[in-house]
Amino acid sequence: FGLPVATVPSDRKRVEPPPLPGAKFGSDALMTQGPAPLPKADELTASVPTEPLAAPPSAPRPAFQLDHLALAPLDESFMPADTPIKVEKLSAAEALHSGWSLVDDEAESLPADVETHDFGIEKMSAEDYLALDVEEVDATVQPRMTLELVSIEEAIAPTDFEAEGREMHLGELDSALGRVLLLGATVDSTDSVCAFLAALPSSLRMAVLLTQHQGAMAVEALAERLAKHSALPVRIASHGHRARAGEVVLVPANRQVRLLRDGRVECDVVDVTSFQNPSIDSTFTTAANVFGRDAVAIVFAGPGTDAVAGAQAVHDRGGKVWVELASGDHYADMVHGVEAERLASFTGTPFELAARLIEEEVQR
Repeated sequence: FGLPVATVPSDRKRVEPPPLPGAKFGSDALMTQGPAPLPKADELTASVPTEPLAAPPSAPRPAFQLDHLALAPLDESFMPADTPIKVEKLSAAEALHSGWSLVDDEAESLPADVETHDFGIEKMSAEDYLALDVEEVDATVQPRMTLELVSIEEAIAPTDFEAEGREMHLGELDSALGRVLLLGATVDSTDSVCAFLAALPSSLRMAVLLTQHQGAMAVEALAERLAKHSALPVRIASHGHRARAGEVVLVPANRQVRLLRDGRVECDVVDVTSFQNPSIDSTFTTAANVFGRDAVAIVFAGPGTDAVAGAQAVHDRGGKVWVELASGDHYADMVHGVEAERLASFTGTPFELAARLIEEEVQR
């Protein structure tokens, strides 16, 4: 392909390397020599050196020498071998106290004029040991404590009783009221109210607060008529008197009555021109704020809508609202207004209302 070809000059000769001494190479040499002959016994003996091998270098010697130490015979003068060993038997107290003492033998004795005291163990009861070291109090000093029952309003915002000069005796605590029965009626509801009061027992444990429209009727005449049909005493509300459980308190006209938990009655004069006098809404709302869920309100049939707002206040504060079972005439507008607001939880005749009230009192 036109590539240059290197040629070796013919006048140069190949130089052979010199042969190794005693070496034979080639296939015929490996085939004819065979395995190497084993050495003879005398040759092995002659090859073993006759001089002992040199000892390995010794480890470094310790810094201290033990060569000068030796065992000495027992010195019998210190403890003769034939000396018997004595064992003395002591009690525990002697073994503990034989070697020491609380008295210093070398101390000087006390002078003769120094008094000495004997120490001992005094035995006393646990009651005497644990009794406090309290100074005795003069027997003429007598403890005193006063207890007064006040309303929740006065407890939250107390007043200065000393400035007012008021005080409460323990005998008046039986006037505390747990529950209150609120009655709302009109002039036309007098017969229903008389029937309801006649069905109540004299042992009723609730105070009854009656608010009834009076119109031209005097409050004294109304109280006398109710007392003829009621086993409970009937009283006209006045400022400062105390209502008790099992008593009917009648609200007079042109008055706003507030009954407190301790039985006190607060009576304020108001000017009412409406025929709905006294106001059932005002009495129910005030009592609901004081008694809350401990109030039971009963609305009797009659014209007007005076008791609707008061029944709403009793219901909203957890109390119960009952109404008299009435027909559909216009004289039952007050009951129908309460029912329209879905405030009543029970409806019945005056006798049924009284029976339901007695049943709940027995269950409590």
